[in-house]
Amino acid sequence: MLTTPMMASGAVVASVASPDGRTGASAAPINVAFPKLTMTASSYNAATLKGTNVAGQLNTRMANRSVSLWVWTWFPSEGRSRWSFSKTVRTNTTGAFATKLDFNNGYVGSQRWKAESTYTNTTKAFGAEFTTNKVAQIDFSTVSATSSMVSTTYRSGCPVAPSQLTRINMNYFGFDKRLHRGHLIVRSTDVARFKNVFVAAFNARFPMRVMRDPSPYGNDDTSMAADNTYAFFCRQVNGNPYAMSPHSYGRSVDINPVENPYRKPNGYWYPVNARSYVDRSNRRPGMLFSDSPMTKSFLANGFKWLTGFDWQHFQVK
Repeated sequence: MLTTPMMASGAVVASVASPDGRTGASAAPINVAFPKLTMTASSYNAATLKGTNVAGQLNTRMANRSVSLWVWTWFPSEGRSRWSFSKTVRTNTTGAFATKLDFNNGYVGSQRWKAESTYTNTTKAFGAEFTTNKVAQIDFSTVSATSSMVSTTYRSGCPVAPSQLTRINMNYFGFDKRLHRGHLIVRSTDVARFKNVFVAAFNARFPMRVMRDPSPYGNDDTSMAADNTYAFFCRQVNGNPYAMSPHSYGRSVDINPVENPYRKPNGYWYPVNARSYVDRSNRRPGMLFSDSPMTKSFLANGFKWLTGFDWQHFQVK
């Protein structure tokens, strides 16, 4: 256990009763050692989307005492950093407390914070100050897909049933340089290769806007305009109503459709809000090129890239 008192021993004036039961200003000062806040760890590392587990104890072992958690925060409107209140937790019957510090989740880097309480009948605070190293983890989890997960993107008669699909949940970097949680629904037999590619993208901090099944958008055009990265979608090939899209098999994926547009047979680039990205000489975040780590990983894991007219699209060969 690490003990980190914020202030030394001091004198607290206490009223001492006289023999006749009265108290007065002549009461003598009594030296009282300020209590200590003991934490269970001296350093903290936490996956940034999961918060920081915080635990400690008051050496006075007082129950139902308030312990406040504060975070050192930058306030753009004020042009300065200062302590910002996060939450309060109460001690249990032995003076211990435990909670999760959820503040600025998604941020990757050092986060300064403190736990603080006050001594009975004084305004003097004591506590301990720490720094959490908020780390980035891709944190994969997989689950078999269900019909409810593909409510719009699947229909009866599609070449692949939901039972042949797997939902991969993962963290990814956004354009705000923070971590976000998203998912892809892919063919179960190809889960490993998809994971390999997205690990490469994660390690390169390649940004993505959104990553989810397109069902909430209702159609491909709306999903693309939202810059949604997705895999499974049972539909026809755009511009060819007689052929099923590779997305119908859960073996292809579209990455950042706005930053990586595609050209329809009519010669127009889509989505409409992506046309400034047709010029590939102007390299910007979220765009894919032959030398991008994510592109290289796609090719190394058995995908082909429809480069030249469909910058967003990769499919298993």
